[in-house]
Parts: sequence; C-alpha cells; structure tokens
Amino acid sequence: MTQVPSVSTNVRSAHAAIAGYEYQFDKTAIALLQADALDQVEIEGIEDVDLHSAGESQAIQVKYFAGQSYVSPKTLREPVRLMVQHFKAGARWNYVLYVHFGDFRSMPDRFTITQLKECLTLSSQTDGVVKYFSGMADADLEDFCSRLRIERGDSFAAQEQKLRTELRAALRCDEDEVVAIYIAKAREFVHSRAMQGRPSVRSVVRQDLLEHLQVKDLLFDKWQMQSLGADRYLAAQKRKLRSGGFNDPRKKRALYVGLGEANIHQILELCVSLGGVHIGRLKSAQPWTVIVDGDSNLVRRLKVGLVQSGVAFNDGHEDLLFQSDVFVRLPIINVRGSGDNIAKASFVLRLVSYSSYQSVDSTTFKISRLVSIGDELPWMGRAAEQVFALRHFEPTEYRHLMEDIA
Repeated sequence: MTQVPSVSTNVRSAHAAIAGYEYQFDKTAIALLQADALDQVEIEGIEDVDLHSAGESQAIQVKYFAGQSYVSPKTLREPVRLMVQHFKAGARWNYVLYVHFGDFRSMPDRFTITQLKECLTLSSQTDGVVKYFSGMADADLEDFCSRLRIERGDSFAAQEQKLRTELRAALRCDEDEVVAIYIAKAREFVHSRAMQGRPSVRSVVRQDLLEHLQVKDLLFDKWQMQSLGADRYLAAQKRKLRSGGFNDPRKKRALYVGLGEANIHQILELCVSLGGVHIGRLKSAQPWTVIVDGDSNLVRRLKVGLVQSGVAFNDGHEDLLFQSDVFVRLPIINVRGSGDNIAKASFVLRLVSYSSYQSVDSTTFKISRLVSIGDELPWMGRAAEQVFALRHFEPTEYRHLMEDIA
C-alpha cells in the first residue's frame, strides 16, 4: 500500500526547495558582484552559473543540502555526472561544485580518480552496475579531476550576510538600505533572468545587476511626491531645473524619452512645443535635441506628425543613412530686418532615435543639459555635463514642465 506523505512532510519539502532556489540566487548575485566588468555571467547556462572571463570558462553548480550529510563520493553523483557529461562532449571548462551540507564530515575539495570512479558508479537492481565514466580513459578522468573543485558552501544565513556585504560595498550604502531594498532587488534580478528562455537574456555582466539596483532615487522621489503633494513636487522639480541651468537657451539641451503607442501623441505635442520656442529667439539660442527610444515605425510616425505640424527638424537623414556630421550642424537662419530675431530657420529641433544617437561623438557634440523622462541611464553621464531625471508625472505635466524651462 502506497503511503501518502503527510502535510508536514510536504511543507518541509517545499520549504527546502524554496530555500535551495534562494540559496542559488544569492550565490549567483555574489558571483556577479565579484565579477570583473568584462566578465560574462550566464544564469542557468550549462550549470547554475557559467562564468566567462579572459581565457577561462567556469561552470558553477550550486547545491543546498542543509538537512543532509556528506557520506561518500556517491553523495555527489548527480551534480558531478552532469559536469562529466559536459566535459565528455569536448568542453574544457573548469568546474566548481558549491555545496552546503548540514554535516560536511570528510568531504574533499578535490577528487582522486578512484573517488571520481566511485562517485560515477551506480548499482541498480534494474540496470545492474552503471558506470557514467564509461568510454573515458584514465588520462581524461585525471584531466577532469584537475578541473573540478568541490567547495564547502556557507550556511544560508552566512551566504546571505556575504551578499549584504557585497551589496554595501558595490552601492556604498548602509545595512538598513540593503535589507529594506537591495537584497530583494538582487534576487529579483537573478530570478527574472533565470526564467528567460533566450540565452542572450540570461547572459549578463556586473553592470546589468547594478543598473537594476538603482532604485533609491526612484523610491525617494515617490516618497517626496507623496509628502509634498503633486503640485508642490512639480514646482520643486522646476526650481531644480532652473537652478541647474536647464532653462538657459544658449546651452546645448536634450530630452530623452521612451516612445510607445500609449504616449506618441503626447510626445508629438511636446516636440512641437520645444520646436516652437525658437521662432523669434536670439541667434545665440540652441535648438533642443530630442532623443527617442522606441520602435522605428513609431519614430517615423512621430516625424510625420512633426511634418504635418510644420516643425522643421534635423534627423541626420537617419531614415536613409544616418550622418552624424549633418546632425550636429547648426541651423541656417534668416533674421528679421537688421536685428537678431529669427524669422526663419532650416530647422528648429533635432530629433533622432537612440539607436542612431549612439554613433554621435560626444567630443564633437557634447550636450550641456540632458533631461531624461524616466531613469538616468549609464550612457547619459558620458553624453552630457548634467543629467536630470523626471519621474511620476502625467504626460501633460511633462509638457507643461518642459515648456516652462524651454
């Protein structure tokens, strides 16, 4: 008669599984934070964590057996078998088995050939003796042993503390911020990437994680908006922009915005507004640059809308072949009478997709003030002298705010 597991048994099993996943996520986050800038980390690749650095590829398998003890090499059969299978296929990686037992006993940090053979030998009532190293010469087994390192994993609590320490060092924040914000965000990043089917999405670098963790300013902004009220918060943002020189028309100013189906009409109105401010301005005024990040068809629709609105813009011919030198040129202007007021200009707005803007040399076209509708992204600090991120407003409020400083 089959015995049905008790509810408490199922609960313990589920709890162990969840702890095992979180243990793996924490180890992955630690590996990312300790990686060099150019190291590529693949989450759920050949093993739980694949680390590709200069001249070396390393597969790390993470196991959490807090309720078990190490007995013999056979205790590690399944994870080692998978590594040997990868090795037999021709890979010459290094392998790390990072495993935590409730009792490590005499677990070695390296296997001898004898221990490896013992590990990979299964005696089964149905299949008899199965040797998972079958077909491998002793020289190959010795080579694999030299590549395999068995590491005693920290306890769950000790590893979590190690993650906290790495986060504090990387983000230069205190323990309370790590506990309240960043440790959950780090696990969220690893979990979300691990669930992706495409290997390219699961392949990340240290900076990808750090960018995901940049939420402190976002949370502070939300708190500040709730404390001050929307109107006072909006007024405060305007004052910050003015004090930072974002309202100076003599400076090269730019706006970055994500373009989607839901906001294309509001972005069109905003571009028309920014373009209109230069008609009648002094010759020293610099036209706004608008960098839009979105589908190419949406960018074309935005441009059609500007043409229909009578706004002359310079896009560097990006719909044909983007010409950076054309994009950065100053507009040709006609003045009214003997004064300096502009009567007509070849363009009153620069408009370009983010994909094209990436080829603009910041040394020849350095933005003085960049307004980002959304988060401040890493490339912005290289492209502009000052960056200001605007968040949490309705689309019409963005337009009114930008009109106020334009």
